[in-house]
Order: sequence, then C-alpha cells, then structure tokens
Amino acid sequence: MAGLRKLSIQTGTEHGGVVNADGSLASMQVDFDLHAELTQFIRSRFGLAGTVQHGASTLPDEAFATLPIVRAVEVHLATGLQNLLFDHPAFPAALSEKFATWITNTRAADRKEGMSEAQFLYRERKRVWGSFKQQLLELPAEVTDQLSQAVAERMRQFCAWLGVRGTRTLVEKLTTHAAFEPDFSDHAASLAKDATITEHLAD
Repeated sequence: MAGLRKLSIQTGTEHGGVVNADGSLASMQVDFDLHAELTQFIRSRFGLAGTVQHGASTLPDEAFATLPIVRAVEVHLATGLQNLLFDHPAFPAALSEKFATWITNTRAADRKEGMSEAQFLYRERKRVWGSFKQQLLELPAEVTDQLSQAVAERMRQFCAWLGVRGTRTLVEKLTTHAAFEPDFSDHAASLAKDATITEHLAD
C-alpha cells in the first residue's frame, strides 16, 4: 500500500492522559490484544510495519514493556516527558504560577463545562512553550542540569522497556542522517512568530 507504513490506534487511552478532578492522572488500559491482532493482519495483508499506540505517554511503566511484545512499532511520549519537566521539584514554582495565570487569561474559551481548575491547567499547559520560550531557555544551569538528568534517565528506561537498547548499528544502517545547519540571521523575528503558535500542538 503506497505511502502507508503503519496503523495508528487509540484504545483505552486519551491524548494527554485521563485527568482526575484533582489533577492526578487516572489509570488507562491499553487493548494489547488488538495490537497483536492488527499487526499480524496488516503485515500479512498490506505489508505495513505494525501499529502505533496514541495517547500512551502517561501509561504505567509496565505497559511500555508490553508494546514490543505485541509488535507495536511506535508510541508517542511527548506528554509524559512534558509532565516530567513541569512537575519536577527543580522546576521553578514562580514560572509554574506564570503558566497558570497565562492559561487562565488566554485559554478560558477552551475550558469545558464541569472541568476543574486542575484539569483545565493540565490540559492547556502544553500551549505555554511558545509564549514562555525565552524564560524556559534562560532557566539557570542548576535547574536545567537536574531536568536534563531526569529526562536522560527516563529515556534510558524507555529504551529498555521498548527493547531498543543496542540497536544503534541497525538504525545507522537503515536510516540516513540529514545534516542541519541552523540559520540565526533572523532569530528575533522567528522567536516572535513561534510564540504566537498555540493551536494544533501534539500531545
């Protein structure tokens, strides 16, 4: 099937996680049997690589180790990593408060009926990256060092759970590295433009 390589599914999960009224994350259950069945079918019938699990970045840790067993080929992790950063003890409380104020003042129209304050702030905080880009880039080294270490450790865990440790040689063989040279000639204008982007952001 030309152009298609995988099949995305979202069973038992929700983009960004299922958030309780107090802001904590509710348990989600992935239909692992569906992954196994669909992957077997689309590989034999259409020659696709396998399934992609959406909305799974806030699943319990043991769930990630099950995904490669049922032959899922991709899982999205962005929200879980964002939560790791924003909820880290080293993340400045003052900046978190600014996030909350900005969300309350600019995203009120997106607050659904019955949504608690904690749920609203959690759902919308993915939109702060553009408007607070400078403050985030200028976090002190003692903060960024701790955040970087936390992300590095989490990625080591993901690599173990997803069964991709020791695959560098295979990746280098099957992929082409694209050289990228950033152009900072109009850096200020680019920052201003990026800061206005708050829609269609991935979970």
